[in-house]
Parts: sequence; C-alpha cells; structure tokens
Amino acid sequence: MNEFGFDRLIELYKKDQLTNEEKKLVDDWFNSVDTGMNSPLTDTDKSRLKDKLLHKIKPSADTPPVDQENSTLAPAGNWKWLKIAASLLIVSSVGFLAWRLGSNSNDLRTYTSDGTTTKVSLPDGSLVWLKGKSSLESPSAFAGNTRNVTLHGEALFEVAKDPRHPFIIQSGHVTTTVLGTSFNLKSSPTRVELTVLTGKVSFTSVNDPQGKVVLPNEKAIYDEATSSISKETLAVEEKKATIDGTEYEMIFDDVSLETAVHRIEEKFDVTVSFSNEGLRACKIRANFSDQSLENTLDMIGQALGVRYTISGNTVQLTGEGCR
Repeated sequence: MNEFGFDRLIELYKKDQLTNEEKKLVDDWFNSVDTGMNSPLTDTDKSRLKDKLLHKIKPSADTPPVDQENSTLAPAGNWKWLKIAASLLIVSSVGFLAWRLGSNSNDLRTYTSDGTTTKVSLPDGSLVWLKGKSSLESPSAFAGNTRNVTLHGEALFEVAKDPRHPFIIQSGHVTTTVLGTSFNLKSSPTRVELTVLTGKVSFTSVNDPQGKVVLPNEKAIYDEATSSISKETLAVEEKKATIDGTEYEMIFDDVSLETAVHRIEEKFDVTVSFSNEGLRACKIRANFSDQSLENTLDMIGQALGVRYTISGNTVQLTGEGCR
C-alpha cells in the first residue's frame, strides 16, 4: 500500500484530490470542532497523528505515490489542519473509516504481480489471479457486513459464496459488488472493464450509483472521460483470453482422478494423498470451475464414492475404488 505523509493529506485536501468520502470526513469533523487551539501539538503528538493517518487515509486512484523520506509535516502554525488531523484521529478510534476496507481492526495486506499472473488466496477462500503489474489491497481478515478490497490493474476473481457478506471491489471511481461469482476486472486511469463469467455483478460509479447489472458472458465498460457505463455481449475469444494463464477453468472429460487431483493441487495450493492407490486410475467427467475446494471434493465423492478429510493444506482421499 502506498503510504502518504501527513503533509500529503493536507495537500490532497487543498487540491481537491481526495475521494468524496474522504473529503466529507475531513469537512464534517472540522466543522464539528472548535477551530481554536490554545497550545501547539508536540512532535510526538504529530508523529502519532501521522501514523494513524497513514493507515486510514488513502489517495484517489489517479494520485501518484509520495516519497515519504522527503515529505515534511505541515507548518507548525497551521493549527487548523492539525485540528482536522486530531479530529480524524478521533474518527479512526471509533471505526468511522471502516467503510474503506470493511474492517476496523485488521491490518492491510498488499498483493502485487511482477508482470506475470500471480494467484492470491484471500481470507474468505476467494481466489484472485493478478495480471500484469497489478496490485490488490485486502484486510488480513474480513470483518463487518462486507468484504472490501481495492484493485489497481487487472485481476480474475473467483469469489467465495457468502450471501450475507457482499464482496466489494473499489477501482478508482467504480464499485463492483458481488455475492459469490467469477469475473475479470481491468482498471486503468481512463476506463474500467468488467467481464462476467458466472453469477450476477453490480457495476456502479460515483456519477452513476444505479449502474448496470452484468450477467454471465456480458461485459461492462466505465469510461472516465464521459463518466458513463455501457454494456455489451462478451465474445468467445475474449472469454478465452480472460482465463488464459490461470487455473480457473477446471473441466475434465473422462480423465483419471490422478490428473484431476494434480490440477486441484495447483489451484488450491494443497497436497492430496490417496489411501487407496486404486483410486488414482478412476475416471471422472465433471466441471469444477468456480467451485470451492470443499465443493470440488464433494462432487468427486458423489461421483466416485470417495471420502475426504482436510487438515491444513493436506487432503486425504479414501475409498474402495472405482464404481
């Protein structure tokens, strides 16, 4: 996560470069306190405020990162801004900034890809394949009523199903909301593209809170220049390109269980063992795409009469053999 210095918060506010929510927090809390300040803050106080703000205030998507080593605090005489910072510290202490990441008690984790496709497993069991030079910010554990993450770049998501806790992705001015589905999201400063593989996805923006509901094999595009959202049918070639380089597609047509298990190990980062070596040659025909590890193993069990146990990252399959 790009960390911003104390002075950068002030600079962004003055230049109107904070998001609407962040600006409103600053405005509301500044207006709610007395603008006077009889005694200046000590360097220790300012350092504590800065540390809090570094973890709670983030820039809009198109704001460049700042070199912290060369940043300086706001002028000591500008107590108005220090007062705002103090107010924001109060806000953070009672969790008013939890909207940003759906968690007011968990540290942020930043996942990045170095130009290749990188798979990430999130705390709820969701899988994300980061593409190109992209990054994803997520809490170390989801808390509250929503599962909130922030994406910069492109990623294929296979979201764990949890109807009571919507999965929300922030990409610049665009918000993507799902309950449990699979889709690709590509974000840049000028546009955001959503490609839906399964399920139903809500695609909204700051200027279009109603947005679009996007269904499987459909594509939605947000244009930053016009602040508009359009929708179109997804071409077969585009769908194939979306899943290339990932373990998303898990379609097996009369292959050995050993072959299928190898793919399962790669996708879910687990090790699978057989208590009965005769199980390896059993043939299976199934589509495990967009399924969790447990659902995948349940489907194998129903098809082949196999039982399983999971212990950490190890799975053991037991059974008498092929039906």
